[in-house]
Amino acid sequence: MKMKLIPAAILASMSMIGAAHADVTVYGLFDLAYGHTDGADDTVDFSRNSTTRLGVKGSTDLGSGIKGNFQLEAGNPQAVKGANEPFFNRQAWAGLAGKFGEVRAGTQDSVTFQTLIPYDLNYDSNRTAAADAAGVPTYGGQNTISKTTVMYISPDMSGFQARVSATQKGNNTGTDPRAKSMYALGLSYNNGPLSVGAAFETGSTDDTTSLRSNAFSGLGLSYDLGVVKVSGAAVNGGTTAAGLSGRGTIVGIQAPIAGATFGVQYAKNSDTQDTGTEFFANKEVLKNTTAYLDYGIKTPNVGAKVVTYSVGMIYAF
Repeated sequence: MKMKLIPAAILASMSMIGAAHADVTVYGLFDLAYGHTDGADDTVDFSRNSTTRLGVKGSTDLGSGIKGNFQLEAGNPQAVKGANEPFFNRQAWAGLAGKFGEVRAGTQDSVTFQTLIPYDLNYDSNRTAAADAAGVPTYGGQNTISKTTVMYISPDMSGFQARVSATQKGNNTGTDPRAKSMYALGLSYNNGPLSVGAAFETGSTDDTTSLRSNAFSGLGLSYDLGVVKVSGAAVNGGTTAAGLSGRGTIVGIQAPIAGATFGVQYAKNSDTQDTGTEFFANKEVLKNTTAYLDYGIKTPNVGAKVVTYSVGMIYAF
């Protein structure tokens, strides 16, 4: 019954927004692929590279140089959601923007993710990301999406931009009795082919068996030479008494060849010595439609190597 009410609620909201002369956009991305992972059955499913999603976003002029913005986004129709997980589980925020920058409140990409994602050349492929294979938390010690977060994003100041956020106790850690509020800062600089980003995030729990108890810091750098683009990042998410590690590096290179993009990335966990290698290729074959091939190798310091690959198509609108 509740699911039947969702489309009607969206249409009603959009009609009210339209009356206020807002610019509203419905958008989406569908990723469908054939995939293989050693030791598992081959599949045809969604979101092997990018998360399949559907959303609506809008902006309206409130006067005095201020705009009201919002974004609602639901992700991956095949994912099994918990009983208390909201329908709009990827983005659900509203905010104000002007010469001062932008203020947002709600569920949104974390500061660390927004700051450091540019230094993964395959944008954290869901199944073959080198950093994930190596156990290197390239985008922060918490989830890449922060729930009920208040965030400030500064205006672009000659290439410099800052992001600051506060997430209330327990929003990222469920019922953890040791949860605490979390704060994050991201700084980035972009000037032509050069991009530099640095991020810091406090721990969100006093449970020392969890990596989330550690502060996280990361630094990324990329340079586009035209014929090739090189990128790298180093992160420190600390360790735990149980031997979990959040420290390591990722480096990568990509090149445009015959209208397609080819790249390779390598990541290593500096404590466990686990490594991940990722090869990728993609090409726009139709308008808004991209074909891709991802091939990942997980090489643990102890245990067997695991190969994963995906061949798929992404349609975005």
